[in-house]
Formats: sequence, C-alpha cells, structure tokens
Amino acid sequence: MWQTKAIEITSNDLWSWNSLLRIVAYARQHHFTALILGQPDLLDKLVAPDAFKLHTYDDHESNLQRFNCNYINKVTRHCAALGIDVYLQCKEISITPELFISHPELLEPGGQAKRDISFWCQYLADKLTLAMQQ
Repeated sequence: MWQTKAIEITSNDLWSWNSLLRIVAYARQHHFTALILGQPDLLDKLVAPDAFKLHTYDDHESNLQRFNCNYINKVTRHCAALGIDVYLQCKEISITPELFISHPELLEPGGQAKRDISFWCQYLADKLTLAMQQ
C-alpha cells in the first residue's frame, strides 16, 4: 500500500551508534524503507558556513560539526547497504549571539533583530548547500 514506511528518531539516540544499530535492525525486521533523523538544531550540529561564524576552521565547534557530518555519512552508508533510505529533518534554525556579533547589521539600534528576508534566505541556502556537500 505505502511505498515508503519510515521510522523517525528525534532523540539524542541518533548520535549513539549502538542505539542506532538497534533501531535500524528493528526497522529492517519490520520492513521499514526509510529512517528519518530529526532534531530541531540538526543543521547547526552539522554545518556553519564561514560567512556566518567567528571561529576558525580548527575551533571546537567546527571539529564537532565535521565529526557529526562523518557520523551521519556513516549512518547513511550503513542504511544504504541494508536498503533503507535516510532523511534529515530540521524544524528550526538556531540563531546564536555569535551570528549577531559577526553580522551587527542584523540588529536595530534598540537591539531587536531586523527582519532581513534576503539575509535569512541566503543563510538557510548556504547552510543547506554546505550540509549537502558534506
């Protein structure tokens, strides 16, 4: 009846290889065809385009993001070998103080964030592009 039967992980279990292996085994046993990995700040855990951050490539956050990207790629390869598709789900875009420090033009004189649609569209496009390149 359904072409796609998906199981979704939204807890921190998605970052535990052993938990993930159990979930994938369950998915396979019950004929799921897809695994959805979702967290509100998933994109932030994976990428931060250079134009929107203060730190260098070798800082802790960048190293953690590279590790997370490698982990997601490992999960994807494992699932692909078992015939399970993987989808990433991100429902929110985090806005950190660092973003406003590196782009003070986003703040009104009173400290309120400006509604600069073109900036936010570019910010999201850059994050998604970088995530897909990882």
